[in-house]
Amino acid sequence: MARSRGRSSGAISRPAPQPAKSPSPAPQQSRPTTGGLGSVVAEGMAFGAGNAVAHRAVDSMMGPRVIQLETVTPSAANTANLDAASTLLRTISAAANFT
Repeated sequence: MARSRGRSSGAISRPAPQPAKSPSPAPQQSRPTTGGLGSVVAEGMAFGAGNAVAHRAVDSMMGPRVIQLETVTPSAANTANLDAASTLLRTISAAANFT
């Protein structure tokens, strides 16, 4: 004889259905985000300020930047080059007008 375990009826018991969980509400943002142009302007200002601070830090270590301007007076070699260039330009212009 086979022994039956537990219940004597042949029905299979199922667990009770769980109640459906409602989705949790989305977290609210603390401030409205300004899109597009406003964020680009703010990012540009922050980048510019950081860039200026970095330049000042480098200048404090390496010394200030000095820009020297030099004026060049035309020499005899430059004049000879200009004459050769003008001769070449006249030759090319004459050949172009020949056709």
